[in-house]
Amino acid sequence: MRPLSPYAQALHTLDARMPRFGPNIAGDRMETNGMNRLPLACLLLCLAACDRAPKPAPSIPYAKQGVQFTVTPVPGDCARATVEWKVPEAMSSRLEIQVGTKARQVFARSNEHEGKEPTGAWVQPRMAFYLVDRDSGDVLAASLADSSCIRAQQKLAGPKSAP
Repeated sequence: MRPLSPYAQALHTLDARMPRFGPNIAGDRMETNGMNRLPLACLLLCLAACDRAPKPAPSIPYAKQGVQFTVTPVPGDCARATVEWKVPEAMSSRLEIQVGTKARQVFARSNEHEGKEPTGAWVQPRMAFYLVDRDSGDVLAASLADSSCIRAQQKLAGPKSAP
């Protein structure tokens, strides 16, 4: 195979960073830069990520022995809450608070046995919160956002009038 230009070898030697693809001008050996391994690496990474499905809690509300976990609504604001936890010293302090039932989202992480974290204005009544051990993936506790806000909102709105 002929080079496209008689100056191809000279141009390539000017820029040592330029990778050579295809047949080498001096011979027919193929040279690559490892890009053919990228799809395999992506596939293996995706498969490893799929294995980390969240472990279900036995029931909600739930707490392992010695674990305290509460989701308390902010007075006067049903869309916000304060999440508080206390885990015994014998358990791991690498904790994660996850929100949702099926596809849980990480809300907060902590390296402390005890703490509290305020939420934003996104909490809905009966929304599930999970306290998870980050090392093992075990659910240490689970709680639902308070549904008393629903009743309070209905009282504020008053009874529905008939059409």
